[in-house]
Amino acid sequence: MYRYIIKNKGLYSVYAILLVVSSTMSVFFAFVLSEIMNCAAEGNLQRLMRVLIVGIVFLLVTVFSEFFYGITKNKLICKARQDLKHDLFDRILHKNVTDFESRNTGDYMNDLQNNLNMYEELYFNNILQIPMIVFSFFVAVITCIYIKPLMLLLILVIGVFTALVVKHTGKRLERSTGGYAEQSASYLGEIKDDFRGYRIISSYHLYDEIIRRHEQANEKQEKAKEINGNDKTLFLCLNELAGLTSTVIIMALAAYFAIKGSFTVGIVIAFGQLSGKIISPIMTASDTWIRFKSSKKLTEKYMAILHSEEGNHPKREKQAVYGDIRLTNVSLIFNETKGLNNFSAVFKKGKKYLVVGESGSGKSTLLNIISGMYDEYDGEVMIEDEELKQVERNSLSHLVSLASQEVFLFNDTIRNNITLYREYSDEQIHNVLKQCGLENLIQELPDGLDTLVGENGSNFSGGEKQRINLARAFIRDSKILLLDEVSANLDSVTTDFIERTVLALEGKTVISVAHKMPEKLTELYDEVIRVGV
Repeated sequence: MYRYIIKNKGLYSVYAILLVVSSTMSVFFAFVLSEIMNCAAEGNLQRLMRVLIVGIVFLLVTVFSEFFYGITKNKLICKARQDLKHDLFDRILHKNVTDFESRNTGDYMNDLQNNLNMYEELYFNNILQIPMIVFSFFVAVITCIYIKPLMLLLILVIGVFTALVVKHTGKRLERSTGGYAEQSASYLGEIKDDFRGYRIISSYHLYDEIIRRHEQANEKQEKAKEINGNDKTLFLCLNELAGLTSTVIIMALAAYFAIKGSFTVGIVIAFGQLSGKIISPIMTASDTWIRFKSSKKLTEKYMAILHSEEGNHPKREKQAVYGDIRLTNVSLIFNETKGLNNFSAVFKKGKKYLVVGESGSGKSTLLNIISGMYDEYDGEVMIEDEELKQVERNSLSHLVSLASQEVFLFNDTIRNNITLYREYSDEQIHNVLKQCGLENLIQELPDGLDTLVGENGSNFSGGEKQRINLARAFIRDSKILLLDEVSANLDSVTTDFIERTVLALEGKTVISVAHKMPEKLTELYDEVIRVGV
């Protein structure tokens, strides 16, 4: 994951320079304080004024370097987050359909938002803080060796002992951090499920039941957050106690050496500053290690997504060629009952087919297999003598268009929902509007094609959404058109119009799935194929 930090080499170089300047200045600021105390001890007012002027300049340089260091660090983190989100989203979007649907969509949303926020805190912040801590540590160590090597040894001993005491509490924090991440994912999945099922909840008046279910998930998440927050508080308090105790001991030892005449009173103050630069990294090393371990599960999850092949399925190298579609003994079963079972058929190039069968017989599965969504099937599916599993997905998507039974519309304009963000001429768009019976609807809307459809088409009826769904399939002008129960939400007049439009398409293979179809329309198909017999 560090590659996301160093990806922007120019910005990272600026960060490295500011790190060196900022950490060096913060260490040597101890000598400014030391000189001020020495001036006080000597009663030298003139020297004190000179030291104060130098100290103010030194302080300004230190503050400005730390300010720009912080800005650069934040910029690096934001760029790393942006690039990681981009790559994660890209890999998730390119998953095989079966692999994608093996997880709740709420989990993906959680990975890209809540978990990423946690990952920033646990990983990105720490990975950029470490160089500052390490550099300051070594500058402080070298300075202590120069002043009094024995004091360095004492500081190191106290620092290691303090770190060991604090480390013991870190294991509990690691466990609670992991538990909170799991409960957050579970809660996000719960509320997503509830909101998607709003119509069911409303129609069956399930408010009390769903609220109770939500409250259980809500309580679990907040309880996990409370436990994690308490563990963080305990960890920080023990850190603070250990740090203050070690500072008092070191200052006392430095004062002893000052009394013995080993160094000036000002150096006592300097050692107070330097000890913090040495002990803090030792203690932070434990804290940083625990945070890295806490981020391990998220790192593994992200790496698994980033390094996943497209569903770990056979590599597709062949280009799709328009021709006959031949299925031989094809089976794909879901949940041991529903799916396609030992199905064989031939769909001739340019012919129109009606596929019928009972619910759960595998009609939709058949279309999903031909469209390339599922390749875990047994048996053989050939398109113009090429096995479907070997056909490259992008090539197949140009050859095949699927109008699914489950219509999804983006919260965007009608135009973008039809064109799916690709370029088409006004004439092409007008033609598909006419083919799908959308002309009058568009003309009646104040914004026409630029009308927003709302979340998942909430501004339109089921029939209107289905016609938009058909339009997006038609406009691609694919040679193979797959229609899955597209007339289910249409009235009889619109159904007749759409079906006759589809059947009039020349030079295209049409495979239309329907649970029921008027006899007068059924007779217009070249062949009726029954699934599940």
